[in-house]
Amino acid sequence: MRKLLIGLLVVLVASVAAYFRFHRTKPPLDTVYAGDRQVTIWSTTAQVREPLGTVTFGDRLDVLSRFGDQVQVRTPAGITGWAQRE
Repeated sequence: MRKLLIGLLVVLVASVAAYFRFHRTKPPLDTVYAGDRQVTIWSTTAQVREPLGTVTFGDRLDVLSRFGDQVQVRTPAGITGWAQRE
């Protein structure tokens, strides 16, 4: 019984360590501001996608990654999605 509890404790500690190691928020590569009257934040870069939200001119966006002519951004409200780079 004691060996089982020690084994479970080891697995629990390893699981918590792995969670904190791999689930950190990515730091932004850059900070940009919306340059159009209204910018749509999309769920993916694919042609079949859904809008997650919109931002208006001058809103701050953190750039997380770039893919072709699109950038993955995070809004101050916490929405993470893809926007068209102009």
